[in-house]
Amino acid sequence: MNNNHYQLLKYCIDNNNIKLWNEIKKECDEHGIKIDLKDVYLLNKNLTDIDLSNVNLYDADFRWSNFKNANLRGSNLQWVNFQYSILERVNFYNANLLNADLLNVNLSCSNLEYLILSKMNYQIIMVKNQIQIGCEIHSLKEWENFTDMEINEMYKDALDWWKQNKEMIIYMYKNFENKILYINK
Repeated sequence: MNNNHYQLLKYCIDNNNIKLWNEIKKECDEHGIKIDLKDVYLLNKNLTDIDLSNVNLYDADFRWSNFKNANLRGSNLQWVNFQYSILERVNFYNANLLNADLLNVNLSCSNLEYLILSKMNYQIIMVKNQIQIGCEIHSLKEWENFTDMEINEMYKDALDWWKQNKEMIIYMYKNFENKILYINK
């Protein structure tokens, strides 16, 4: 983590001045300065409207934080802990959420286009009218209505995986507004 970047961010957050952070971020972008906030620890913070696009946030801890309307486009969010955070209307376009913890988060109205997730075990591709999980391609209605026996017959250990991920996959499909969504395994 670049300590100067962290101190600037912390100062802006502590003084409830996200607008100042966004101005600093814009200047950094214009001068080609990459912001590294790896390992930051900012619990229960109000980060509404913050611009953290293309920022390295690897292994950051943002539990219970509010990111409503934030820009995380193209950011490295690997291993970030977002547990219990508000991620409503966040721009995750082309963000890397590999191994991020999204337990009990609100993702409503967020841009999930080209989002990279993991812990999925299967490649998932969502396009208009169908979802592909591994080699299985079916409509949303079919995925919602498969019996446990049908899922279990698709692949070894598929049923346990489906029970853990079904709700999230269906939610993401219903909220990605007919854009291609690719989730890497």
